[in-house]
Amino acid sequence: MPAVTTKSGPKPGKMSKLEGLPEYLTRNDLAALLEVHFETIKRWEREGKLPRPSRFGPKVLRYDKRTIEKFLQDATPKEQSAE
Repeated sequence: MPAVTTKSGPKPGKMSKLEGLPEYLTRNDLAALLEVHFETIKRWEREGKLPRPSRFGPKVLRYDKRTIEKFLQDATPKEQSAE
């Protein structure tokens, strides 16, 4: 089954899937985590919808897992308290 892509950006609610992943994530790791296609990750990078990856060589990009974790936490809507 192909991954679903959206134009709205990454969806929240993927925090539990971060456990067991390496400290630095590839684009494929991130695509699997967010349940989108690899090309969607590349497009979101261009559009600025994702944190910038770190470059470890001329062709090696990685996302810091802690940065992605914080990004997903910030993207999760918070419940508003009724006052």
